[in-house]
Amino acid sequence: PRRRAPTWFALLLLLPLAAASLYLQLGTPAGILDTEAQATRSMREMETAVDSLAKKLAANPDNPEGWGMLARSYGMLGRWDDAIGAFGRIGPSLDNNPNLLATFAEVRFRAAQNNFTPEVRELVAKALVADPNNLHALLLAGSDAFQSARWQKAIDYWEQLVAQLEPGSEDARDISEGIAKARAELGDKIAGNKG
Repeated sequence: PRRRAPTWFALLLLLPLAAASLYLQLGTPAGILDTEAQATRSMREMETAVDSLAKKLAANPDNPEGWGMLARSYGMLGRWDDAIGAFGRIGPSLDNNPNLLATFAEVRFRAAQNNFTPEVRELVAKALVADPNNLHALLLAGSDAFQSARWQKAIDYWEQLVAQLEPGSEDARDISEGIAKARAELGDKIAGNKG
């Protein structure tokens, strides 16, 4: 389906975020501000842009894309409760968007002190139904399986994930290390069962 053009306030948020990201990565040419001052300034700019978007959505709430952007932005800022509230305003289109579902799952995971609650698992499952190859959902599903000692499931999810990553990339290496640890744990479990 043809994608709708972003709304003007979506661009309002994206431009400062992109500028903040470049500013943090590249710094100023002459190094006028130290890294901490740059980060503080960028964070303030991002908070201002996010608050502006929230006000615009409060005045014009019938905008699922805007609520999705606000929810992700709150997540980037670590404002988990605000992010959960914004996700709740997206409406029925949330269930058809695997990227948003996976991001919502991570937000709920962070809000629950990094625990895979039933709500988190349900969101990850929905994301994988909508897109079985969603990278974020596969990462979360594998992490959940690993934490709960379901070694083979962790291996299965992460192998599906790593197959989609650039070979030799840092992400691919990290996931491969996780797979190796899960295989080692699975081997120990099998050896223990035989003994």
